[in-house]
Amino acid sequence: MGMLTMLDEIHNQMRKTENVSFKSIAEKLTSGCNCPITFHYVDMGEHKLSDETYVKMNARGKQLTPFENFKASLEQYLENKSDISSDWLVSIDGKWLDMFFNVENEGGGEELPDSLMLSFFNRHFMNVWQCCYAKGIKNDKDDELEKFDKRIQKELLLYPSKDDFIPFEIYRYVMDNCGVEICLSPIFNIWDALCKEGNNIPTDCQAVWNRKENKEKWDLYQKEKNESYKSHAAFYALLMYYKKIKEIEKPTLSQWMRVAWNIIENYVEGEDSYINTLVLIDTIANKNFRINELKQDEYKVAKDQVTEEIKKAKQILNGDPRNDGKTWEEVIIDAESYAFFKGAIRFLFQNGEGGVCWENFDKKWKNAKTYFKEEPKDFNLLKKLISCVSVFKDMKKIYYDNYHWRNGVLLNSSLYECVNNFLLGNLNKEHEGWDFAQKFVFNDLVEKDILEGILPNCQLEEYGRGYRLWIKGIGNGQQWKKYLIGCVRNEILSELYGGKICESNKDESKIYTGQKNDKGSFFWGEHVDFKYKGHFFQWYGSPNEKELDVYLMEIMENERTDYKKRSNPTNGKGTDEDNYYCFRVSSEMVENTTLFTDELNKLIEQVNSDNKSEQE
Repeated sequence: MGMLTMLDEIHNQMRKTENVSFKSIAEKLTSGCNCPITFHYVDMGEHKLSDETYVKMNARGKQLTPFENFKASLEQYLENKSDISSDWLVSIDGKWLDMFFNVENEGGGEELPDSLMLSFFNRHFMNVWQCCYAKGIKNDKDDELEKFDKRIQKELLLYPSKDDFIPFEIYRYVMDNCGVEICLSPIFNIWDALCKEGNNIPTDCQAVWNRKENKEKWDLYQKEKNESYKSHAAFYALLMYYKKIKEIEKPTLSQWMRVAWNIIENYVEGEDSYINTLVLIDTIANKNFRINELKQDEYKVAKDQVTEEIKKAKQILNGDPRNDGKTWEEVIIDAESYAFFKGAIRFLFQNGEGGVCWENFDKKWKNAKTYFKEEPKDFNLLKKLISCVSVFKDMKKIYYDNYHWRNGVLLNSSLYECVNNFLLGNLNKEHEGWDFAQKFVFNDLVEKDILEGILPNCQLEEYGRGYRLWIKGIGNGQQWKKYLIGCVRNEILSELYGGKICESNKDESKIYTGQKNDKGSFFWGEHVDFKYKGHFFQWYGSPNEKELDVYLMEIMENERTDYKKRSNPTNGKGTDEDNYYCFRVSSEMVENTTLFTDELNKLIEQVNSDNKSEQE
């Protein structure tokens, strides 16, 4: 009524103005499609809108927000577009506004949700642009494309504040080049769905390992402004599901987002993988999200995880009935929900290169739950794994923390046979590392209490002709330099450990570390030191063409040891033999430790003889 009264007064004042053609001015203001003043009439009764909508509109008395400017420009842009129904104009100032108002003020308050609503547009527009640009836009103006790509990256703020103005030409350019429907329909469709009473979208869009009530949920509105690439990819997967929601019968949103999160979590690490995932989602969307219909030549990224999802989908759809009353979908989701695995569970059903075997799934899953109840710090778990290793070189450079147990061991295709035996509880005695495994696993070469708290930082490494378990090093920027635990597949070092060769002297424990001391029964230090017939030796850990295996040592000041130098060079071999008392360990010595002690005796004889000559 106030607006109508003011219009009447303007009308009366204008009619009284001299030298003004009121009729011509009125025609300019009200005639034609380009008249400068227009009105949009909304029947609040017909559309079942509450008086609050009018109050919100009338009580502002403020400058238009960036979102209101965006709405006005979008309305003008869509006037001649048939892709989008004009119903959005009613909803965006009605039920959608109310819905976002409640989200914005969930904890109480009266903040307008303009920034939150504009952020929804911006996040989706950015995803659409990134995907479209990556696939290749059919536009002859390459210079213009590159120019606008830079502008979009810079100006299309994902989380704008109430004062951030974004030129509408940015939005127009995205819609003109990528399509109006893909830009707007998903947003309007999901907002309609979110307004429906009893919708489960906030729950159904979660990764399966986050759907439990006590887990931190992914916020589709991103009120906390989480700018991770994984979150952006998940948002695109969610929005694309609502592009043509009426055409999708199966899978449900919950089923699709389970698959999407599995791929995202196990592939997206940076910008390139994020953009690749957008293109992959677009490809799957064109299959109406039925990933089981995806062909191998239709995806070039995230191959391991996508292949896994296809195999699981086919098992869910066509797998033989189970005997326990559960469906395959329930059992698979149960395994995927385990936070340690985060959707990647192919080690439970893989069978060699590209094959599947679902018969042992339940047994493997039962053992996996037992083994990985918590973060795998259990020393016995490493023992079980080592008992099943076929080729020890495949175990190199693997830490035994959460991430590497999952990605470096369970999901490592080169360790398939080992992991299969590991999860089935089968010991493989016919492999090249079995003798080491027997010492390490069954004879407690390294004791459990020694590794308490440090196991996640350990790695298996070659050591001479055997193996050892490194502890992650410190200092000098070197990754594993200082400390090791001598777990070796070697008769010589086993006998050194057992005291059959070396001597024990508690008073000399500072320089002799191959004995039982307060640190336990193991070899500690960068190299293995031992004492034989009153002389100190060191088994050097990294022999090469110049450096040898075993060195005679001498005691220096402060009870430190150093390599004993020869008085005169020996035979000009160009190795440490010229300058030090040392020898190489042969394979024959490894099998027959008497040959090893013979070499120790020779060094002792040489040094004694040289010392005698010097005295004379």
